[in-house]
Amino acid sequence: MRKIGIITGLKSEADCLGPYLDPSKFEIQISGASSERAFTLCNAMARSGAELLISFGVAGALGADLNPGDLILPETIIAGPGTEFTVDAGIRNKLLSQIPKSLTAMKISSGSIYGSDALITSPEEKRALHSRFGSLGTDMESHKMALAAADNGLPFLVIRSVLDELEATLPKSVHGAIKPDGTPDYARIIANFCAHPSEIASLAGLALRSRKALSSLRGIAPLLEAL
Repeated sequence: MRKIGIITGLKSEADCLGPYLDPSKFEIQISGASSERAFTLCNAMARSGAELLISFGVAGALGADLNPGDLILPETIIAGPGTEFTVDAGIRNKLLSQIPKSLTAMKISSGSIYGSDALITSPEEKRALHSRFGSLGTDMESHKMALAAADNGLPFLVIRSVLDELEATLPKSVHGAIKPDGTPDYARIIANFCAHPSEIASLAGLALRSRKALSSLRGIAPLLEAL
């Protein structure tokens, strides 16, 4: 039995996995939306016996044709100019071959994910990254997981569900509002919202997009048992 380590940024992402995966086979860690913590946790999972690392969670869309809930199973991870990591093709293809007909209506893209240490919040930032690197999405964990995998000689896989489309702006009310355990810092959100009360509609839209993204993650989570 292969031992698998999974890194997520948010507890809500990890909660998509818990009901489906055997805890004796899978170790799930939450970075709390911290790239450096993701790297530390992935290294720790590798040292404790993980034979495969997986980055699992939501991503911001950099491609114009992606919508909330669309899946990205990238072939490569870009961590900056000249720094690129390649997903294990055999494991990725095995996952793709097991996707049931009930999920085939879901859009699944390949290409690359851009890893960022900082939150990418605006359409302008997203368009600039897509123009420079051609990546379809961005997150804050995959590049650090890929680096840890490379350092430890391990294969890796990335599974990301689109949270916000290219033209969506992440509300300022949620900036920096994730606790180390991956749960929302509601006190911070309320304080931020008081400074930006016009964001009520944006926050409602974010909640709706989040439900779509997490639904897709729950749909694909049971397939990880067969890896």
